Amino acid sequence: SQLSGMAATNQQIKRPFLSLTKQELVAYAQLHGLMWREDQTNADPNYTARNRIRHDIIPALQQINPQAVAHINGMAAQIQVQSELIQATAVAYVDQLMMNWPSVPTAWLGPTLQVFCQQHGIFQVKQAQITQVVNLLHNAQKPTGSVRLSADKQIVKSYQQLRLENIIDPANTVQVLPPTMLKLNQWQKFNDDA
Repeated sequence: SQLSGMAATNQQIKRPFLSLTKQELVAYAQLHGLMWREDQTNADPNYTARNRIRHDIIPALQQINPQAVAHINGMAAQIQVQSELIQATAVAYVDQLMMNWPSVPTAWLGPTLQVFCQQHGIFQVKQAQITQVVNLLHNAQKPTGSVRLSADKQIVKSYQQLRLENIIDPANTVQVLPPTMLKLNQWQKFNDDA
């Protein structure tokens, strides 16, 4: 999904000028006598990697192919459409994933796990964690097991089912008692009621 770049529409945010080049925007503004403000850091190619791409890499690509920006934007649009199709299909597999994960085609396990995590508010799942879960699912020697997804959540495999569980910190479940010295071969009194 990151390969598609910034979305032109995202919930409440609209970016109508995203597909236009800076030159097109400046030309339009000049033609219509519009004033604009520009952050001075945008002119420094060393300020951010994005500035370096904008000032050095894009012009070099345009020297090789004047349509480079149009081709990059076209490819990003294609990737966005494919990403939306993947998302929609993965959403359809989420219920199957939980109730009978073997019924989900192998190629769809990763995307479906990603959607499942997002639906449960876990957005910082790494690809390595998704791979761990898929490997756990395909490990016939381990019919049960778990993979930690965040500080307080884990996904648990139990035969053909998956579930999301809270992780209980074992440090909170252990009762720490004060040290007690016991004398051998003698009766001991531990509280006043005995």
